[in-house]
Amino acid sequence: MSIKASNTQPAAPVGLWRFHQRPVSALILTILFVAVTLSIITQVSVHRTLRDPNSAAGTIWRSAALAPGVAFGIRTALALVAVACTINILFFGIRSLSSKYWVLWLALLLYSCTLAFKGLTYGDLFSSAVYSPMAPVAVFVSALIFIGARAELWLYVARVIALGSLIIAALTIVEAVLLTSTLRGEAFGRLYVYSSFLEVSAIIAVGWFRGKKLSWLGWLPLTALAVAGVALQTRLVLLEVICLVLLYSFIGKPRISRSRIILSGLLCVAGLAVIGLSLSDSMASSAGALWERRSEDSRSSQIPRFFARIDTEDLWLGIGIPKDGVYNGQGWDGIDIGYINILYLAGAPGLALFFLLHLLPSVLCSLRRLSDLDRAAVVTVLTYSIRLCSSTVPNLEPQYLVLLLIMGRCAYLQGRCAVVRSNPMAPRTPLLVRSACLRSV
Repeated sequence: MSIKASNTQPAAPVGLWRFHQRPVSALILTILFVAVTLSIITQVSVHRTLRDPNSAAGTIWRSAALAPGVAFGIRTALALVAVACTINILFFGIRSLSSKYWVLWLALLLYSCTLAFKGLTYGDLFSSAVYSPMAPVAVFVSALIFIGARAELWLYVARVIALGSLIIAALTIVEAVLLTSTLRGEAFGRLYVYSSFLEVSAIIAVGWFRGKKLSWLGWLPLTALAVAGVALQTRLVLLEVICLVLLYSFIGKPRISRSRIILSGLLCVAGLAVIGLSLSDSMASSAGALWERRSEDSRSSQIPRFFARIDTEDLWLGIGIPKDGVYNGQGWDGIDIGYINILYLAGAPGLALFFLLHLLPSVLCSLRRLSDLDRAAVVTVLTYSIRLCSSTVPNLEPQYLVLLLIMGRCAYLQGRCAVVRSNPMAPRTPLLVRSACLRSV
């Protein structure tokens, strides 16, 4: 029996919600919207005020001290996310995903607590160390996966991400045009937060707007991301744009030809990016500076320096959550490989749990037939897993909060496909047929 894919997105089954679940779900989404918006605002303020605009490297900070209002905003945003996760757990429990994901999440949470006891003292619990990657706060916030896995909320979440990426794209273009120099310090201060958000939301916009009258709007966030990559003079961002387009063309068995998607996507992004670059002399100069950096090697010297500084035995069980000011394997003295950064902090068990919970579902869904929007979700997580081979770690920043919701959708899709494979004669609801694995059984 063959199930055909449909580009029509599933209608939110509001009628299936219990009367007391509607306001709770609306409250969760509202809290998350406020939290992510507040996180973006505070992060923009941090990078604008603390990054040195005269830095040629773009990674020099004028001060490490946060303003009281900014620090309060960051803590408030994370507290709101934790509240939303707690409400979701209390009211909806483990119904959104199979029990194995809850076992993985609880195992990772307990293991992160062990890492915290290993590296921190009681006084460090009130410092920023508790927000570091693989710390208990970061792992608890990853319960956003279970919110993203709720099928009745996914369309609302995807709509907000897609529309939000259009707003961020417009801000990115404006900030890029207003650059006054080719110094990377100024570009990082203005564009880093926006480009980081677009990295996890741009292709969602493509999937959301496909099949609509204004489908070309979906390519604008990818175009803005390409412009930001030129302004930041970061080769990795441009490679990420190409990776997103190529994966979106080949993953999930799209109904139209792959060559058409690739050609239309790259031509749209390249054409609009050229128009954006022509609007500012500094952007044109940044493009020239990026071309000069095309063969620059910024990684090979890090590897021997990193392994000379650490004890390789720490890579098995990790050093634990480091205190503020203690070497954590990142930065100029560290190594720009996310998987090794996680391995250094959490060891092999932590890296394995992180991969199984966050990344494996997208890998398992990559060869199955998916709708346009679900394919975009899988591509986003796959691209992030590739980016972890470079200068990316799971920090509690706005783009990672959004990414966790998208990871939840991938986990949901993988779980629905497993149900169909294990019981081909099981009744298939329209939601399952249209938005889950959609493969021949």
